Amino acid sequence: MRIINLALVILFLCSCSKTEVPVVPPNPPVLPPVIPPVVPPVVGASGYINLENLVNSSGYSLLKDSVWSDQVSHTLLLQYTPSSRLMILPAFQEKIFPCAILKGNFTGQKIDPEVVADYEVNPITVSPTFLNLPDKFNFVIEKPSYTATLDYLKRALSGTAVHKQIYNFSYNSFAFTHLNELNILFGGNVDIKQLFGISTENTGTVTKVRNGIVLRAVQVNFGIDMDIPEYSVFKAKVDNNILNKSKISSVSSIDYGRMGLLTLQADAKPEQLNVITNKIRTSQPLGADEEKLLTTAEIHTYLNGYSYSGTKSVESASGLQKIQGFYNLISSEGTFSASTYGSPLFYTLNHSVDYSRVPQQGYVVRVNVQREKVIKTN
Repeated sequence: MRIINLALVILFLCSCSKTEVPVVPPNPPVLPPVIPPVVPPVVGASGYINLENLVNSSGYSLLKDSVWSDQVSHTLLLQYTPSSRLMILPAFQEKIFPCAILKGNFTGQKIDPEVVADYEVNPITVSPTFLNLPDKFNFVIEKPSYTATLDYLKRALSGTAVHKQIYNFSYNSFAFTHLNELNILFGGNVDIKQLFGISTENTGTVTKVRNGIVLRAVQVNFGIDMDIPEYSVFKAKVDNNILNKSKISSVSSIDYGRMGLLTLQADAKPEQLNVITNKIRTSQPLGADEEKLLTTAEIHTYLNGYSYSGTKSVESASGLQKIQGFYNLISSEGTFSASTYGSPLFYTLNHSVDYSRVPQQGYVVRVNVQREKVIKTN
């Protein structure tokens, strides 16, 4: 069963007056009311934010926080909540398909899953969340694989030329002070610079901390769910003790859609950056000081599942035009089809013995947040 982001729904409802009736945003998705970024207190004199606040606002549970010898970097032990979904990146999306056998419930350093290739699986039945399927549609994938799943989606989506009803759309923002803190939003260690197309190298030290906000839009177009098998997913008899000991799990559901993140860092308070982005979002003119601030700001994007032309247009822009292009992109691509349904964004795992969801049993990851040491110049 899908779990809706309750916190986001509450924020949206609270923004309505007592006489308003909340409605589902139409397609293309309309950006919801502005959600001010969390502004957590700084840690000591370094100027970096308290990571626990970012963890809590991201939907994870913090089990342990270990501070490095530099006193500004941290290693966090995070636990997924029962409603959490594991994120998929383009670099490893071919590993994720219904009934893919992976190692689950492990203290991983990366979000790239560990594939287990020792088992042959039975045919599976998969159900999509969208309607208007072709007549006499076959829900069975005979030999589960990434390419077989692509064929399945092409067949399933061909029942309608353009699907106009998306499954879910969310938009929120977070305050941050170092790009590596965004590992928390991804639920594990990723190459932030590569994902956001940043070529600059870390210097090891900085003279000041630049505040930032990250805008995140997630549009889930649809999902697919694997039916729980009547007997076993495995063709041959398996030893349940080995499965339990090695935490062998299978992919049970996948969400497809589009995800966009934009980071904005400048010599300003997060509240001021939020005011600027809200003005751009609502097409209000910026003041001279605000325009000047954007000329020296660092602005980067991570875009997954959007059209090639739309993505390139945003990536090639800078300053004000980059933020405008980001908002235009995330609010315009509100339909999907057999050829433009986005990318796999999230997945869930089931234990291969009792088919319970892995996050409910405590999926744990170790996240490193390496930050430069702040040195004084006076």
